[in-house]
Amino acid sequence: MGSYNGYEIRERFEYTCVYCLTEFDSGMKDIGKKLNTDHVIPKSRKEEYGLSSEEIDEDWNLVASCSLCNNKRKKDMKPEDFFDKVPQFRDNFRDNLHVSDKIKGLLGLLGDD
Repeated sequence: MGSYNGYEIRERFEYTCVYCLTEFDSGMKDIGKKLNTDHVIPKSRKEEYGLSSEEIDEDWNLVASCSLCNNKRKKDMKPEDFFDKVPQFRDNFRDNLHVSDKIKGLLGLLGDD
């Protein structure tokens, strides 16, 4: 695993799931069990996107995701397949100002209407 800090990722996303928009209290006990740090592009699929082992753990590929959405997504599901499964999550992700343009670009979400 890279040197990312789950607390910093959750804080950057204002303790809100990027997919379903559920908000969490930052002072909640065991918040890390309810609001996870999620790799948008799974580690197992880095080669498909032309990413190195170092790049896959960079901040631009990490988001806050509640445990329910993280479980729906499954470990190695491509983000595009997840967004096809739940289109509202795609819109929420695309419209989130904290999601980097780099990941949006890789997923073809820049300039989407």
